[in-house]
Amino acid sequence: MWSVGCILCELIGRKAVFMGRDHLDQVKKIVAVIGTPNEEDLEWLPRRCPARVFMQMNVPACAKQPWEMVYPTASPDSLDAIEQMLTFHPSKRIGVAEALELPYYATLHMPDDEPVAEHPVDWSFDCFTPTKTLLQDFIYVECTRFHPEITMRDEQVIKQRGIDKLLQPPVSNSC
Repeated sequence: MWSVGCILCELIGRKAVFMGRDHLDQVKKIVAVIGTPNEEDLEWLPRRCPARVFMQMNVPACAKQPWEMVYPTASPDSLDAIEQMLTFHPSKRIGVAEALELPYYATLHMPDDEPVAEHPVDWSFDCFTPTKTLLQDFIYVECTRFHPEITMRDEQVIKQRGIDKLLQPPVSNSC
């Protein structure tokens, strides 16, 4: 939901809402707008994790900026949606089903045409450590789906690089 809130901000403001030079600077930009999270807002982070320590030690204290000041021409309904989606604590952030019920989305929400998945998406196909060589191999495998004839041409290289194992159907769905 955080990402959806950021995208909504970008649509309204026509630019990135939290443009940082790097990931640490981006956290500072976020806090400069949504305000410094209190201890309760940080409770979801483990006590000694680097993210929590960074938030407590390296991010200057900031007051929350009213969204009306950040986006003065935005509608009250859009600002309410932003407020609920860009809440620091993930458990306090609005969920997808609740967000679809917000007044801002009233003209888009069609409960009869919004199926809910029967089971979680199986991401096992994406369970690998992405090295340069492995990514190249996966791209090659994808190419073979469109041009199966290249496997004959590249038979030697396929065995040398272990691509032949990638061309076989997966045996298990777990990582």
